[in-house]
Amino acid sequence: MKTKNIEVKMENLPDIDGFTVQHLPIVTAYAQKIGVVEIINTLVPTQMEIDAGTIILGMVLDTLTGRNPLYRLNKYFENQDTQLLLGKKIDPLKFSDYTVGRVLDRIHDYGAMKVFSQISLQALKQFNIDRSHLSFDTTSVSVHGD
Repeated sequence: MKTKNIEVKMENLPDIDGFTVQHLPIVTAYAQKIGVVEIINTLVPTQMEIDAGTIILGMVLDTLTGRNPLYRLNKYFENQDTQLLLGKKIDPLKFSDYTVGRVLDRIHDYGAMKVFSQISLQALKQFNIDRSHLSFDTTSVSVHGD
């Protein structure tokens, strides 16, 4: 059997970036199906260059890969395919600790449990999860008065 030698000129090849994405596209797909970014952007609108929902999704993805300190989130995204994971190409510098802090402050002001509850409710609806039996941790509930 004869084989052909194929010569490839390197100058004709496009620049290709390679990223190790592991399980993150699956997480992104679930977040998109639930509408996490849209829910957060509706509840906590901002006028920043990068929306609050995208910042939070970025933090979730970072957390699920080992968790960097918030001030290094921009370094984390230097080695990630933001187009694939966040739905748009984003300059990693947009994930500055100042921006992340502002988003977290806005969510705190709105109510983190309110945001979580809206996302959870949407997940229950989206995946048609049976809600006839729910449990609630009452160990942190206090009742006062008559």
